[in-house]
Amino acid sequence: MAGTIDVELNTTLALTGSTISGGNLIDAGTVNSTGTSFITGATITITGTLEATAGTLTIDPGSVTNAGTLLAHGNTTTVVINGETVTNSSNNVNGTVEVDQGSTLDLQSATINGGIFTNSGSVDSTGTSAILNAATLTNTGSIEILERSKWRAAPSRSAPP
Repeated sequence: MAGTIDVELNTTLALTGSTISGGNLIDAGTVNSTGTSFITGATITITGTLEATAGTLTIDPGSVTNAGTLLAHGNTTTVVINGETVTNSSNNVNGTVEVDQGSTLDLQSATINGGIFTNSGSVDSTGTSAILNAATLTNTGSIEILERSKWRAAPSRSAPP
């Protein structure tokens, strides 16, 4: 039986070259990743902030529900989302996926569905990746679709043309 990591409001869990494997990660505070860290096979619920501020954070098959902030911040910082659908809203609250200048979001056959998406850094896409039904999609950075990849970005149907 897998366990639960519960990061409460106004607290921080530091992942420094760490791995969370399976179970539940409930983030109402801040989860800060530095170094090379992994969250694999876990059910992730974000109402606070899940951030990578240095190194690489890889999130792979599990599930992610974001009504908080999923953030790549800092020069040469990378967040890899591999084989996931990030449900970027919960209970009518939009989550935010944000890629700051100097940072990279690497979508590997991944989808971000709903919420707010802001990119001032770099988004790389491999496999079949998408940003769908975003309430707000802002891109002042770069989006690179790598060889043999498929990409789709579609605003919310309620968004103005």
